[in-house]
This record gives sequence, C-alpha cells and structure tokens, in this order.
Amino acid sequence: MTSLAPWALVTGVVALSGVAWLVAIARSFGRAPSSPLEHAVERTARRVERAAEKKGDYDCARGKLQGDPATAAIAGLGARGIVLDLGCGRGQLALLLLEAEVAERVHGVDWDGAKVAFASRAAEGLRATFETGDVREAAGGPFDTV
Repeated sequence: MTSLAPWALVTGVVALSGVAWLVAIARSFGRAPSSPLEHAVERTARRVERAAEKKGDYDCARGKLQGDPATAAIAGLGARGIVLDLGCGRGQLALLLLEAEVAERVHGVDWDGAKVAFASRAAEGLRATFETGDVREAAGGPFDTV
C-alpha cells in the first residue's frame, strides 16, 4: 500500500489544480471586463450573439477571443488602418479589430457563404464588408494590413 501513496498525492494535487483552474475560468465569465481589450471582446461577443441563430454563440465567441493568444497579440499591434481579412470565417477577429478601434475599416473574404452572411449580420453598423470568394483572387484594396 505504501507504493500507492505518492501516486495518490500526485493525483490529489492534479485534481485540486484542475478544480482551481475551472473556478478561475468560471469567475472570469462572471466579472465585468477590466481592460480595453476585454471590453472589445465583450462587445464583439454581443454582436455575435445578436447575429446568431442558436444559443451558445456568445460564450463560444467570447471564449475563443479571450483564449486565443493571437487575439491579444494582433490587437496589441496598434493601429492597423484598412484591414483585409483573408479566410475571415464568421468575422470575429475582424469585428474585434473594429470594436478595439485598431482597424479603421475591414474587408473580409471567405469561401463559405453562410459564414460570410453571419459576419455581415454581426457587423451591422460597423465599417466592415464581407464577401464570398476565393482568397487568391481578393480585390478591393488598397489595404494597410492583410
């Protein structure tokens, strides 16, 4: 029985770490945004929620934008001017750049018409356009950032 004791201790520590991590994630969803980026993520997730046809899109968008380190890195680059988003999908990153006020205007291109339609609905009132097409043939520039 003594040979199992170290494994029991390790298992207990891992379990407690997992619980602590889950509690931290749950608390982050219940608190108010505190940074300009968190505010932009919140506004973007609300736009996605309004454009959605099913429940859960708010949490999905918020979780993706908060959890992806590329989001903070790209938004943290500062002013991007007029942005071309190739393979824009549902437009979440493009919308975030506008909500964070680091993009002046965004044009997104994706082959999936349903995702482009979603992005267009979510972008209502913003300086954003989305089109269905082949990213290899995207036009409409000039763009400051691709």
